[in-house]
Amino acid sequence: MSRTRDHQTTTLSDQVTSTKSGMRDWQQERVILDVTEAVCELMDDRGVTRAQLARRLGKTPGFVSQLLDGEANMTLRTASDLFTALDACMYVTHGPITASQQPARSFRLFMPAVFEKPSDEARSPQFRFQYD
Repeated sequence: MSRTRDHQTTTLSDQVTSTKSGMRDWQQERVILDVTEAVCELMDDRGVTRAQLARRLGKTPGFVSQLLDGEANMTLRTASDLFTALDACMYVTHGPITASQQPARSFRLFMPAVFEKPSDEARSPQFRFQYD
């Protein structure tokens, strides 16, 4: 949604990220959504249900649902456990904050589901989830 004021268009993301605290909140939510989407894509690709993932983690299905629905705090340890349970690993890098203001698709931009050929790895993507 945008509105015009003095011939200037502002978006909701522009409004939220215009302050330091707003930018911090935006970045936190962006990372959580990126990781959650990557986990859900892995689950879908591998045909793993939330109940199956819960069993692999030794947790309840409710815990997994809370994580993936954003109701529970997903720590880096928990994110790593999720990827490991899906036989995948997570790689994290950084970039300028202006490049990451857009809503949560940063992992997908650099994430071919499986590197087709070894020569594809030579492209050195900024974000890479490698899974077989």
